[in-house]
Amino acid sequence: MNVQSENATEPAGAGAARREVVAIEVSAPPGEVWGALRDLSQLHQWFGWDYDGLDAEIELIFATEAVEGADGEVRTVAWPDGDAIAVAPSEGGTRLTISRTAPGSSPESGPDEIDEGWIQFAHQLRFMLERSPEGPRRTVSAIDLDGGPVGAGPVYRLGVAASDGVPVGGRWEVTRTIGTARDQVGGRIWYRTKFQAGYTVEDPAGEALLVVQRVPVTQRPPHGRVSLVMSTFGLDDETFAAVQRRWTTWWSGA
Repeated sequence: MNVQSENATEPAGAGAARREVVAIEVSAPPGEVWGALRDLSQLHQWFGWDYDGLDAEIELIFATEAVEGADGEVRTVAWPDGDAIAVAPSEGGTRLTISRTAPGSSPESGPDEIDEGWIQFAHQLRFMLERSPEGPRRTVSAIDLDGGPVGAGPVYRLGVAASDGVPVGGRWEVTRTIGTARDQVGGRIWYRTKFQAGYTVEDPAGEALLVVQRVPVTQRPPHGRVSLVMSTFGLDDETFAAVQRRWTTWWSGA
């Protein structure tokens, strides 16, 4: 179900100062990107992460509250709070831009939670459209973990901290011994911003996307905070349970 405005050529909150939160190129036609934003079944493939209230959240945000608009070839989805997504054709496919009228992060406040969520979800959408994973998405997540001391927190146990200097598109990989078993994982750096990064995960069961968000020590002493979301696709219950055990063990240090 779509909510449309009879004269929605500008996003809600257009009179206020608007700031760009994230703008990315998606290698897919504008119609496909638009469909991913308006088709509720596709929204489950990239928006958020699994929890009991996700269905209701998607329905509220994208069906009940969303207002569609258009200005020439640019199509928008906007909300009463001033958040807006614009979809425009580009040479490589589609330019996806998310903007807000609410104040953002500052050196004193650290990362803005809603900004960081939109950044993460935009890149999860791009992964869905460009990689075309088959089957329904299920996520393994750990939200707001203690960052732990240098060398021992979740990002170190996962091995992603060692890839901080690797450019986007470059390889990351890590081998870890759990008990007597050696476990190796790797992939490519999907994206990187000031407070988060995405990593493709190569697996015989299918490619996944791991997103790691970090809140600095200065904002959340003594170690900062870390949130991790891994999107898997098309796994049966047994395989997903094994993936969940594996990754939970990795980032918990068990």
